[in-house]
Amino acid sequence: SADVSKAIAEFQNMAGIQQTGEMNAETERWMNMPRCGHHDQTPSSSLQQRVRRYVLLGTTWHHMTLTYKITKYSQQLTVKDTNRMAARAFQYWGDVSPLKFKQVDANARANINIKFVKGAHGDGSPFDGPLGVLAHAYQPENGRAHFDDDETWVLGDHTYGKINILQVMTHEFGHLLGMGHSRHNAAVMAPFYKGYEKNFHLDTDDIRGLQAMYGRGSGTTERTTRYTTDSTTTIRTTTTDSYPNKDICKDPSFDAVIIEKGWVRAFKGANYYELNGRGSKHTPHHIGDRFPGAPTNMDAAVSLHKRVLFFKGGRVFSFINQQLERYYPKSADKVFSGIPRYLTAAFIHSGRIYFVDRSGAYHSSSIPRSMHRVTVRSDRPPISGAPRNVDAVMTWDGYATLFFSAGKYYNAPVNRNSVRY
Repeated sequence: SADVSKAIAEFQNMAGIQQTGEMNAETERWMNMPRCGHHDQTPSSSLQQRVRRYVLLGTTWHHMTLTYKITKYSQQLTVKDTNRMAARAFQYWGDVSPLKFKQVDANARANINIKFVKGAHGDGSPFDGPLGVLAHAYQPENGRAHFDDDETWVLGDHTYGKINILQVMTHEFGHLLGMGHSRHNAAVMAPFYKGYEKNFHLDTDDIRGLQAMYGRGSGTTERTTRYTTDSTTTIRTTTTDSYPNKDICKDPSFDAVIIEKGWVRAFKGANYYELNGRGSKHTPHHIGDRFPGAPTNMDAAVSLHKRVLFFKGGRVFSFINQQLERYYPKSADKVFSGIPRYLTAAFIHSGRIYFVDRSGAYHSSSIPRSMHRVTVRSDRPPISGAPRNVDAVMTWDGYATLFFSAGKYYNAPVNRNSVRY
């Protein structure tokens, strides 16, 4: 039937194989593979299908150091080996991001709780015995990861029916950090267990997905780390993408522009540029390097007292001293009641905070004290002649308000209440 054909095509799409809508040998082979029990996500847009394979679950941890504990160990692995493999699985993700992981005692409070269990185990997703669903984990900030102890867990081995614990842990821990299932078959976050890999490592697709959420680590772009996957020790080199050195003067369009600690910071895509009164630094920096957990391709940003606020898709991210505040991100409406969901700019003028929505309409509110909720109302532009279709707006205290639109900027000096084109 058409429904069956559609279901088969969706599976083939998820598995990253040719979509025929018909059962064939390759499709049957993938269906019979052991796999992760986490639900699969379909790409949200045709653009996502074209430019990347990784899928993000939409939530992240709001701090960079995470604690974990193992409250129930496997009957097939020693405690020492299980602890060692968990630490190495987390390290794969920590090597390419600012994230750090620390194991704590089983009786201590922890962000992440790891268990080896069988069958029904209290979360509504029972395991199904050997070589079916191997494990499942929950997205941030749930922190639970469960492994089916009916599987034959090993540290290495090519033998059919034996499952490498390091490879499966690394995959499940990706879910704990906010990664969904990738449609790229070579990725660690692909939903299927394809067998033991002696030179196991993260794929570029995995690295890009994690760094889209948390940014890069503070080290160099390339590091070498020792990993032991069985009785031998191998050397793995992880390389992340270098940043394109594009001249912003040739394409001066930005998602947001703020002044922070004396520097103009212009945000564009996943990067930001620094400018000051003496000139500019055209080399882009990854947003996550300075603001870990901040959104990329943001809608708007504003510097507010000691805080920097980023807006994206109806959510607000609040940073103090480059650290994401506790309980953020949250719905922007919880701080700015009535704020439009999609913004193009935010800026301060005459003691009020102004928001520009995608239709070009202006809105404003009082400046919230200690982020207590304020009301946003429709308003007129505070400066005569201000453009309606703006990409970003920046207030330079004592100098001017600058409007960025379609690759140009418009200057409203502080001593006049109109835009100079």
